[in-house]
Amino acid sequence: MVDEPAAQHSADPTPEPRRPGRTSRFIRRLWPALWRISLRTRLRLSILVVITGLVLAQSIIALRVAARAAFAQAEQRSQAIAMQVRMLLVDRLNQEILRAQPPPTTLQESRALWTRYLRTDPSLPALLEKLMASSPVTLEIQVCDEYDRVLLSSIQGPIRYDERKFVDFGSWNHRPLMDRLWEVLTQRREYAVTVPLGVPGYPRPLYVIRVIISSVLLRNELMPQIRGLAATSAGTLVVALAVAFLFSNLIVRAFDRLAHAIDLIRSGEYDAVSPEDRGESAEVAVVRSKLSLLGAELRSALQLSGSVEHLLRSVEAGVLMFGPDLRLVLASAPVERLLGKPRWELIGRHLHEIFPPSTPLGQAIQGGLDLGRGFRDRLISLQRNEAESVAVLASLEPIHRPQTRRLQGVVVTLRDVESQKRLETQLQISTRLAAISRLTSGVAHEIKNPLNAIALYVEILKMKLAGQAAVNQELEIIQREVARLDRVVKTFLDFTKPVELKIGPVDLNALARELVSLVQPEAEKHGVKVRFLPASEPAMIHGDRDLLHQALLNVVTNGIEAMPRGGELTVELKTEKDEQVVRVIDQGQGIPQEIQDKIFNLYFTTKPRGTGVGLALAYRVVQLHSGEITFRTEVGRGTTFELRFPAAGSELRTGPSADVEWEPAAAHRRAKGRKTSAESSCHSCDCRRRSLQSQWLRGVASP
Repeated sequence: MVDEPAAQHSADPTPEPRRPGRTSRFIRRLWPALWRISLRTRLRLSILVVITGLVLAQSIIALRVAARAAFAQAEQRSQAIAMQVRMLLVDRLNQEILRAQPPPTTLQESRALWTRYLRTDPSLPALLEKLMASSPVTLEIQVCDEYDRVLLSSIQGPIRYDERKFVDFGSWNHRPLMDRLWEVLTQRREYAVTVPLGVPGYPRPLYVIRVIISSVLLRNELMPQIRGLAATSAGTLVVALAVAFLFSNLIVRAFDRLAHAIDLIRSGEYDAVSPEDRGESAEVAVVRSKLSLLGAELRSALQLSGSVEHLLRSVEAGVLMFGPDLRLVLASAPVERLLGKPRWELIGRHLHEIFPPSTPLGQAIQGGLDLGRGFRDRLISLQRNEAESVAVLASLEPIHRPQTRRLQGVVVTLRDVESQKRLETQLQISTRLAAISRLTSGVAHEIKNPLNAIALYVEILKMKLAGQAAVNQELEIIQREVARLDRVVKTFLDFTKPVELKIGPVDLNALARELVSLVQPEAEKHGVKVRFLPASEPAMIHGDRDLLHQALLNVVTNGIEAMPRGGELTVELKTEKDEQVVRVIDQGQGIPQEIQDKIFNLYFTTKPRGTGVGLALAYRVVQLHSGEITFRTEVGRGTTFELRFPAAGSELRTGPSADVEWEPAAAHRRAKGRKTSAESSCHSCDCRRRSLQSQWLRGVASP
């Protein structure tokens, strides 16, 4: 009965078949693929695999030997250092007992004396540091009491508890070698070699000498050998690669032609790739045909990409286009101003990195994506940085595949509310200037002729009534007023005539220095000290030197006249990115809030003898040079006028008249988002700004 089950089991003729493992299945699939490639390819692969395996095996063996030797040597050195410290301390502590008066009589007194000596002797840390120098892997030498307080250390400091957890180096050295090597190369650990220091008859050591070893220092000790092994391995692999290429001829002419076709596509010659070539195998012909189709599709894609890039450059809003993975693909230039980061830094980032869900805009975008619906012109606060936020009109447009409704991309549009307000302000200024110019230029011509006639007949009357003092006095008053009115008309006609810019290189440093010297006498009469702060390098722009001189002179003169009681006027130049900036800072009374939007209006003035032309002319000249003029003011403290011009290298195309054509790259200016008690700014964006400027310039130039 006992043998029956065994007999039945041995008689079973159909044992269960063994299932092949993953490795065997992989080899079975790989083997036919290897046989399908050419013999030369297999030879190359075989040489590379064999030599690489040998090199890796040799490197691992050499690394094991070097690591084992380094770890053993570190332990031996640490033990030797600990024993040397032990002998030194025993000698010093015994000498301290002999020098003590009166000598200690109990162990507690002796221990207190030793502890005090270890804590106060200034020569001991230096001796420990000297001993530590003999081992490049030793981080620190400590002498601790039985409570694990550090009494003496090669790193000087007060008594302390060392809360670091040390691994016993002797026990660690018995672990598997590769585990130790991996730990040293990848982790930052600290190990300790300890030697007790006690007295006979006392069950516990009074002190413990601890030599601390750092894995970082062990790694530094091993790195030269590892680098040497890596260099040797790399050299061997390079030789193996050369041998593999020398003894094989894998790349055939067809593949060369395919590589050449790919190069043509990459260089932009999409039509140079022919779909067929005689003498090619069917596989290569198929690849060539697909390359031809790929070139045609790539040409269409690049044309579309160029159109999108041009469109993004021309829009005034910040447009961000995200792909299916919600990573940024394209962004328009205003995005840099709105987010305060360059576009190249944002490209490739995830949508949640740019707009975190914790922010109001991120919440709105995430809500729209969850619902699968977009939104338009939603007023949201955009956090530009930790301390600054800006109000924007945000729009979200998810793009779905029509058939599957799968998300293909997301378009986020941001419009700066403040920029729109500043644009409206500038539009109002330009519209008023254009309207005034169109209206009064004709009137000026009509006034000019009667004024000449009046002046002529007044002169005739003076000649006929010579000798009559009372009448002559009244005629002189009439003559002076006519002359003054004639000067006003001439000034206006000069202002409204078309301007032909004489473009050339202009150094704003030299121009401003010349201007400061020119106004210095007049400033001294008003008790104003003029301070000039030039840029560190030549501030070169392309422009009309005479017009720029007149514009800057008007602004500087305006600043001097704003300080009737004296003060300091600063003319400062700086280079900021692709712009040259001129700042004129006065210490006057500032510009009241109610007239800040009028100061660039033609004929607007608050001075008894002012003409109201100076700032309007400066505004016009700056616009003619693709620049912008802004000001910051604080009532009672002064005003800062800031003139920005494209630095030399930005292109400005000018025609023969004041109706200039504006280059988008030069006309674009970013809003700076300044915060002051009162501020007026003429910032704007590309295409609407060009239309606005041209509208006013044409109006001014009209007869």
